[in-house]
Order: sequence, then structure tokens, then C-alpha cells
Amino acid sequence: MNDGSSKETIGRLMEHFYEINEGIGVHKSPELYGAFTTDPYSHTPAGKGAQQPGMTGQVKEDILSRIGELGIIVSKGILQFKPCLLRAEEFVEMPFNFQYIEFQPLIFNENQFESNLVSVMAYYAYVILGLDADTFSLEGGTDFYRRAQNIVTQAQGSNSAGWSQSADSNRSRFELIDNLLSNTYREYRIAMYNYHRKGLDILPDNNSTGKQVIAGTMNLFQTMINRRPNAFLISTFFDAKSEEIKNIFSDGPKVDIVKLKETLNKIAPLYATTWNDIKY
Repeated sequence: MNDGSSKETIGRLMEHFYEINEGIGVHKSPELYGAFTTDPYSHTPAGKGAQQPGMTGQVKEDILSRIGELGIIVSKGILQFKPCLLRAEEFVEMPFNFQYIEFQPLIFNENQFESNLVSVMAYYAYVILGLDADTFSLEGGTDFYRRAQNIVTQAQGSNSAGWSQSADSNRSRFELIDNLLSNTYREYRIAMYNYHRKGLDILPDNNSTGKQVIAGTMNLFQTMINRRPNAFLISTFFDAKSEEIKNIFSDGPKVDIVKLKETLNKIAPLYATTWNDIKY
């Protein structure tokens, strides 16, 4: 790009970048990978280079490639950003306003709203930690969610968008944390635990049982939808998991795919094309 190469050359290089970035792990389908695509440990025989990135290795690879996508360049002591590799869909569509003065320290105060930028970053950090903790123990993320909820409470007086209960969009930060802590959507957190801890984690040792647990987890979403149709949390789950679910049930021991696809089309009809691609 710095050398003035043609758009065609740059485009082909970008295609190769994203292909390599997919790695040989979690992003690959069972057909290409030849096994279940998520493994907690690397399989590296003695005396050889890494044969497969485990979960930790995959995270490291994603972080390193992300630096390239963000276009972080240090030249002559100057930090520059040239995000030429970022895809258009990576950008947030909703407006997000914040003030930042050069050299201003970013300090998070748990008991007081200091900055919209800092509060948003801290809020999502706690939500991410909570979602992760929920996959290891039932409702294990509650403390993190409470901290995120406290940030919402502190930020509501700032008049910044996305914090109030009466936000224009029902996909506000208030709505997300309120739903995660609400008993109305309790099945979501049970599903998160069952899907990951009782399903994904046992797939390498007992593929058939793991698939049955994951398939049964979809029924929890059905119960939640019966109570609250178009639930925000449903879309957040399938935005992240639709491709993974397709890959899981397109390989290995068979389960009742017909019933599963029927359930998936009821609870997440927007992903009907993905569900139709499940091969069995």
C-alpha cells in the first residue's frame, strides 16, 4: 500500500491475509479441518513445530492479526493508524460520541462517571468477563454484570446516548445488562452454561453426548421466546454462534437433525440459510 501498488494487487493480498488469518483452528469447518475445530490445548509432537493452535494459541493469533487489521504502525517514533485491512462490517453503525483531549489519562472510577469513552470500555469489559464466567459455572458472571449495571447507573445522568432506559433503540447498553440480570431471561444464562460447559467442553471425549446437550439447549431458547418474542439476547447469541452450530452438526455422530433444524428455524429464522446448510 505504501509502495503504491495497484488496487487489484492490494485486493488479492487482502484476500490471502484473511484466508491465512482464519488459521487451522476454530474458524475452519470440520470438512476442512478434519476434526472438531476447538480444542483447549495445542497438539504439538516433540521435536516438531506447532501442529494445531489450541484456544490460547488461537487468541494470540487473533490479537496479532488484529493489530495488522487496525493498521497500527510505528514510524520514526510516531504511532500511526492506517486501517486499510478493516472490513466495512467491522465498523459500528450506531453513533457513539465521546470527548478526548490529547494526553488525557483514561481513568476509571467505579463510583463516578468520568468519561463516556472510559465508561463504555469498562462496561463492555465487564459484560465480556460476565459472559465468559457464565460458560464456566452456572450464573458465574453475576458479579461482573452487577459492576456493568453500576456503570449504567452512574452514566445515566450524563445524557450520553445508549445508557438510559428510554433509549431510542431497544439494543441499548441499559437493555443488554438489564436483560442479562433479569429473571425473565433466566434461560439464556442456563443455556450459555449448558452449551459451553456441558456441550462444547465434552465434545472431544464424547461427541454424541455433547451434540445432544447442545441440541437440547436450543429448547431453552424456545421457552424464553415463548415468554418474550424477539428477545434481544437471542439475536446476540446466534449472531455469534450460528456458524459454529452449523459446523458442529455437520460432522461426526448423528443426532436428530430434522427436529433440531425445525427448532432452530423457529427460534432464529433470520439464519434459515445457515440452518439449511447443515449437512448430515
